[in-house]
Amino acid sequence: MSKNYTLKTRNVSFNQTNLVKHFQSIRDNAEQNLGGIVTNADDILDLKDFLSCFYSGRDELKQHFDLDNCEFYVDYPPKEIRNRNSKKMFLY
Repeated sequence: MSKNYTLKTRNVSFNQTNLVKHFQSIRDNAEQNLGGIVTNADDILDLKDFLSCFYSGRDELKQHFDLDNCEFYVDYPPKEIRNRNSKKMFLY
């Protein structure tokens, strides 16, 4: 049986397959924007919810990033993350 994920802020639920499709759609939309920035307000809420509730590295992530005060970008991963105090979140 597939696990269900509920993104609390918008109270939307996805099975694992549809959640992946949803995040692929967020990525595809952001790639169309200048600099790969995620601009859709609902997409930003969904990313914040997923990262704060389901992401395996959420505790470390919360130590280094304030998800309520950062921007989300789609980009290829840098070879090295140089500034952990950055307010930019990259989706790889």
